[in-house]
Amino acid sequence: MSNEEALITQVKASFLDQPFRLESFECEPWEIPFTEVLGARGKVITFQSQFASNYPLDIHLAEEINLLTKLNLSECYYGAGACSVFPFICEYPNGAEPLTGTNVLAALKPQNFRSEHIKNFDATAIPFPGYHPGTDNDEIHTDFSKQNIFEHEDNRDEFTGTHGAIKRSVVDGKMWYVLLHTTPEQYKEYWFSQYVILFAVGRSLQGNRLLGVVTHQVCHNLCD
Repeated sequence: MSNEEALITQVKASFLDQPFRLESFECEPWEIPFTEVLGARGKVITFQSQFASNYPLDIHLAEEINLLTKLNLSECYYGAGACSVFPFICEYPNGAEPLTGTNVLAALKPQNFRSEHIKNFDATAIPFPGYHPGTDNDEIHTDFSKQNIFEHEDNRDEFTGTHGAIKRSVVDGKMWYVLLHTTPEQYKEYWFSQYVILFAVGRSLQGNRLLGVVTHQVCHNLCD
């Protein structure tokens, strides 16, 4: 058996053939801000309808899963909570060209993306929309220095460490950072979200997937 055949066999057993296990990110089911539930196949988070045992598995997908499962991941670097970071992969919409904020969000399936501060979702790069507590302030942007998953202080090079390993494995090294508030609940006259779900993703070199990481964090003081 060649090395490629061995890797494909290994990934089929450890990923595609694994049962889907729901990931709640400490949320109640009604709080999850997606149109489809997320969960793990083996060690990798994805959507329930994607990458089942009958999914076409070639060496490119096998190498992507191998990369993701070998990432050195720990906890979300910024925020109050000690929240684990997980490898993530999902399908990217066929024919969604070019890679824009609109198309990244289509792949990530948010139930109701809410932002008063992003002017153009069809751009191929989006600046950090700013810190705007008390407003509709979900985020999607391409600014490494303003994301919350990986350390970025002291002019840290975005090509270093785990972030660098992902960045070197996606098209043009372009990473997108997404922050989604969980469904808000009411307390007296106030509405608030307990958590946010965070992604750092890029488009696979094959073009038909997003890959990167996902985590969650306590919403308080991170964005509200």
